[in-house]
Amino acid sequence: MDLLAITILWGFLYLIIGILLFLANIAIFEWWTPFNVKHALLSVQNKAIARIVRGNIIGQGIMISSVIFFTGYTIDHTFLTPEVFFPSVWMTIFFGMTGMFAQNFLLWVVTKLRWVEKELVIDQNEALGMVLEALIIAFSLIVSIAFYSY
Repeated sequence: MDLLAITILWGFLYLIIGILLFLANIAIFEWWTPFNVKHALLSVQNKAIARIVRGNIIGQGIMISSVIFFTGYTIDHTFLTPEVFFPSVWMTIFFGMTGMFAQNFLLWVVTKLRWVEKELVIDQNEALGMVLEALIIAFSLIVSIAFYSY
């Protein structure tokens, strides 16, 4: 196989890893939040919760792209060999999961505060949802730089 074909093939593997990390994030997000996200979005159409979900999706996209960029296999490597590629895949999965758990843990701690949960679920406070959305995105950027740019 020539260099271009191998690079494209392994690039698709990173794409699959990124998608799987993203799907795992959504599952963990739904599991860790103290309220039913699906019900809040589809039945109640709670815009405050929608903003938090949007922040989580954007933030997770930032973290997954950063972890793939910093730990993933790049064209800088001299040899496209499994000895270089597979350790970088495991590092991508490990650091991607670390960032995902850090982000969702922060969100879990904040939403466990009774007044925050009340404002989001019952009062549907969109302003608080916007603040939490910004917090999630900012945290994701900080994690991306702190964890992945070593």
